[in-house]
Amino acid sequence: MAVESIYELTNVALHYGKGFSLGIPHLVIRKSVATGLMGPNGSGKCTLLKILSFLETGYEGTVRFNGSVVSRNVLPAEQNVTMLLQQPYLLKRSVYENVVLPLNFRGKRRHIREEVFSSLRLVGLSPNSYAHRQWNQLFGGEAQRVSLATRLVLKPNVLILDEPTSNID
Repeated sequence: MAVESIYELTNVALHYGKGFSLGIPHLVIRKSVATGLMGPNGSGKCTLLKILSFLETGYEGTVRFNGSVVSRNVLPAEQNVTMLLQQPYLLKRSVYENVVLPLNFRGKRRHIREEVFSSLRLVGLSPNSYAHRQWNQLFGGEAQRVSLATRLVLKPNVLILDEPTSNID
């Protein structure tokens, strides 16, 4: 049984001035498969992740997602794709308020507390111990886990991780 692709990139190129350029003649990423990127600093890994996350639109070539050509103005939320950056970014509020925010943006109104607590458990944080804590009461690894929980609470089709083990305790 063949595995379907979630992404297919053809002749994708991105140029930054006269310096760095990214060139991908052809790349297929399969559904339900964990895929890793390796390469030296400055080789374009983060740029490629931004293209796959629909955060970078200044490229040439074709990107297909679930078989359809991606429009340059597609929003990551429209495809249910989310990216966790290397440095955790939390708003100046409680852990619970950070994790619930994406659900509020999506208009989810039912079972919110259960979804937030489930997401915290997925990243190894006890909801009873962490939900009430403020963002500035977290250590680096805890903040990274909360950042991951804010992505997982959405149950994304694609979760893109940039340096996923940085800051993890």
